[in-house]
Amino acid sequence: MSLVIDWRETACIITFSRPEKRNALTRGDYEKINKALAVAAIDDKIKAVVFTATGDFFCAGHDVNEFFSQEFGADHPVIDFLNALIRFPKILIAAVNGNAIGIGFTFLLHCDFIISVMNAEFSAPFVALGLCPEAGATFLLERIVGRARANEALLLGRPLPASSLYGTLLYDFAEDATELRDKTTLLLQNIDEAPLYALRTTKDLLSSDKEKVIERIVSEAENFMALLSYKNTQALIRNKFGLAAPPEPEPEDAPPEEKAPEPEKDIVKPSKIALPNLSASSVRERLLSRRKTRVRGG
Repeated sequence: MSLVIDWRETACIITFSRPEKRNALTRGDYEKINKALAVAAIDDKIKAVVFTATGDFFCAGHDVNEFFSQEFGADHPVIDFLNALIRFPKILIAAVNGNAIGIGFTFLLHCDFIISVMNAEFSAPFVALGLCPEAGATFLLERIVGRARANEALLLGRPLPASSLYGTLLYDFAEDATELRDKTTLLLQNIDEAPLYALRTTKDLLSSDKEKVIERIVSEAENFMALLSYKNTQALIRNKFGLAAPPEPEPEDAPPEEKAPEPEKDIVKPSKIALPNLSASSVRERLLSRRKTRVRGG
């Protein structure tokens, strides 16, 4: 089981449980998370959702095998996951038990409280893979940790150690998994003491730049999908993660009377190949069409 969802009296605990794959997220995981967030948003008893994980890793991001499958495209549930996070009306907590990479890091920028073990690192190695960040990271991370640290993480791909993020990204530290659990439990108790309507109202007031974040998520998604179609990007990803290269198509013989055309000499723009369902306009439509959506209840 790659995901465990535990419904408690006033909280929903979502645990990434795929330690053999460093808790990388799949299409099915996103679908389950989206359903849980939808239920939690309208359940009057639920005041908070907690993300945590088993093993030594918190989350290694998206399962890269899906980048090259028929299932990865504009209709992928990761788009709905980002929508659900940015519009979730209650408290989002992350209890980070280990390293967070890729979207395993960037989705944390939408959490209200993050408690992390001291030895965790937060990494966004998108550029080194020929990609750009997502989940609004190019807008949010600078605001949270400052321009220099954001550039270090997003442009250079350097991991940010948890020890350097207290008071900016992180709400609190924990020495080990036991203390992480205890501090998360205490935080949930503090939240439970407040009336839900006051929590919702205050969170909404704190989210004054929601529309700007949505615009940035749209732009990032469009660029991410365009960059993913480059042959060089796909080669970088395959080499990094040891994925098999796709089979080469059978070459067609040129007619005897004609000379085979020479390949175009283009050293500026990377060559591209078509990937299924990668429509940037479709991503934009799906994201922006939900702007006026408001989850009611509580």
